Amino acid sequence: MAAGPAGPRVLVVDDTEAVRVLIRRVLTGSGYQVDMAGSTREARALRPAGYDVLLIDAHLGGEPGTALIEELRAADPDSARRCLLVTGGLTDRAPAGVACLSKPFQPADLLSAVDAVRSATGHWRSANGDMAGNTAGSGADAGTGRPAAQPAAGQLLASMRG
Repeated sequence: MAAGPAGPRVLVVDDTEAVRVLIRRVLTGSGYQVDMAGSTREARALRPAGYDVLLIDAHLGGEPGTALIEELRAADPDSARRCLLVTGGLTDRAPAGVACLSKPFQPADLLSAVDAVRSATGHWRSANGDMAGNTAGSGADAGTGRPAAQPAAGQLLASMRG
């Protein structure tokens, strides 16, 4: 699976619109192409198997996010490696082979987790072929090679802590 023309493709599945919007803002500010879904039904309609990374909230209203992960795994056993389960609970409840991001998190934590999933799946090269860790270019966040995260999104995510 290749990164899209606007960067690697990420699907954010979370039932809280404000969280989806903030995550999208952080990721698009760092070169990712982001689509959003508020439920597993919406996520299925977006064909989640076609994404480089899937950020899935552990609790999607009345349905666990792990149900979507298990559906993906049933169709493709390697798909779990592209999933990142976002949870405010215990990370030991994540399906085997699925990375976790614990709430609350900062934008840097989010970007590191998404980069780690991409790295683990071989989706580490950017759309232009550069390695993601390359810090050349103006406006890059020191040490990451990504454009600096938008401060407003970072402030909003930080305010959601707790």
